[in-house]
This record gives sequence, structure tokens and C-alpha cells, in this order.
Amino acid sequence: MVEALDVKSIGYMETDQLPSFVSLENNRLSLPFEFFKYENLVIFLAKVQPAQSEINEITKTLVNWVVTNKFSESILIGGLDSKLKEEDDETHKIVPTKTFSNPERIGSNLDKGLFVTGPLALMLIYFEMMNFPACAILPYCERERPDPRAAATAIQILNKLYPKLKIDLEKLYGDAKKIEEEIGLILKQEREMREREEPGGMYV
Repeated sequence: MVEALDVKSIGYMETDQLPSFVSLENNRLSLPFEFFKYENLVIFLAKVQPAQSEINEITKTLVNWVVTNKFSESILIGGLDSKLKEEDDETHKIVPTKTFSNPERIGSNLDKGLFVTGPLALMLIYFEMMNFPACAILPYCERERPDPRAAATAIQILNKLYPKLKIDLEKLYGDAKKIEEEIGLILKQEREMREREEPGGMYV
């Protein structure tokens, strides 16, 4: 998402157990936890999961920073296992704090009995305790592989919430189609191999 915008990197988060993870993007180092700015929006991007022992401190620090600097609201993006999706379900669910205005404009609430876990859950807890408007967007997604279609669902909602974004979704939908075609080819090859095998044979 960040690469699709003309954004500026405005800082990094350093932790005691900073993950040993780095890459090059647009000829610059991309670090595990970065802050970007676009117009009046600030984006925090976590490339990897924080160390388990630091998750509470990191999320609490982020929430305090957001509230102290008087942001208007916070939108969190996670994922919901597609195996939980009913046939007539929407593409996503949401989990708003009590002070988030008109959450129904984004989608329907997470079904009773399902839970949000990890850093996203902790941020929602702290935002709720501090009476701050926040909402998690949870697109249905595949757990075993990258899911650009789920990412496109989340970004489509962001485009509606913040019209200045205007993030192009064409590449994400193209990536989704490519992944689905590759999976379809793999499944077809596996099926053809099973059909060629004779019962009781020995194979290496």
C-alpha cells in the first residue's frame, strides 16, 4: 500500500529486540517498523511480527503516541481466516471501539464468538480504554499464502474513508489473479498425477 503512494518516510520504531529483518525498496533500506506520511495521514507499517515479549509495550506506546498527538481516529488492518466465511458473507468484518463514529459505513461487526488476537487486539484494547475512536478492518484472507485480493478489499475501504488516497487496485487484483492461476495449475497437476497412479503401486 505504501509503495503505491507518494509518501515520505518520517521515522522508525526502535525496540530492544528489533527483528533482524531488512530489505531494499526503491533504492533505500526498508526497516521492520516504519512511519510514513501522506497528506494528513500517518501510516505505521510493521513488516514483521514484534518479539512476543515486546508486543504489549510496543502497542501501548503506539496508542499513547496517537492519543497524545490528537489524531482524529485510527484504522487498523488485519485479517480473518477465509475458512470462517459463510456463503453470503461480506468480504470483511470490522471491530470498532465504542467511540468510533458510524461503524456501519465500513461494514458489519465481527460475529459473536470470534476473537481478535495479537498486536491488533492489544491496540483495540488500549484505544477502548482511552475512549479513542478506532476500528479494525478484517478482510477474509488465506492464511497459507499472500492474499492480494484481501489487501485490495482493505484498501478499497480506505479509499472510501479517505478520498484523497485514490490508491490504484489494478496491480493487486492482477497479482491475485496470477496467484489463483498458479494454484489452479498446481492442483490440476496433482490431480493428474493421482489419476495416473495405479492402486497398490510403489512410488518414489
